[in-house]
Amino acid sequence: MNLHGRNRRLVLRHSHPSSLNASQDRSGQKIWEGGLLGRIPFNYTGIGQDGQFLVPKIVRHFRQKEPRMELGNLEVSRDFLDVRDVALAYVALLESGGHSEVYNICSGAAISLKTILEMAGRLAGHPLEVTVNPAYVRRDEIPILRGSPAKLAEATGFAPRYRFEDTLAWMLQEKMN
Repeated sequence: MNLHGRNRRLVLRHSHPSSLNASQDRSGQKIWEGGLLGRIPFNYTGIGQDGQFLVPKIVRHFRQKEPRMELGNLEVSRDFLDVRDVALAYVALLESGGHSEVYNICSGAAISLKTILEMAGRLAGHPLEVTVNPAYVRRDEIPILRGSPAKLAEATGFAPRYRFEDTLAWMLQEKMN
């Protein structure tokens, strides 16, 4: 499935016939019954993530007090989780016994790149000029992509503990020490 298709807004649910869940459910159950193979973590971030990923790249620019950076489409919104929440979700799934099911590990909320930049700037106390580099803009970008955590919450009671702003603060503090 091409997630950079012509959809204007996409919420992946477990019942969506063309979702990642449907295809991963079929192949994942054949490969390994009883494990965590059928879990679909959406975007996640935290301390230790490679600087080539979007959020660590933004954090690095603020940490180093860079005057500017180039990014792609600033209007896109994605579903992000703190890596600590992802770990807690996996533990909840292991403890729940729902091993042969497929679950989205996500927040259910999409946050725009523009909002991430505003939060990071406020937390770092440093302005950053951001320019859009057309080479980084995908032609068929889905503007809003988020998952539905409903099945995960129902099966395990899991709910994210960390707000995205808390995650950014954690990353900025670690990087500044």
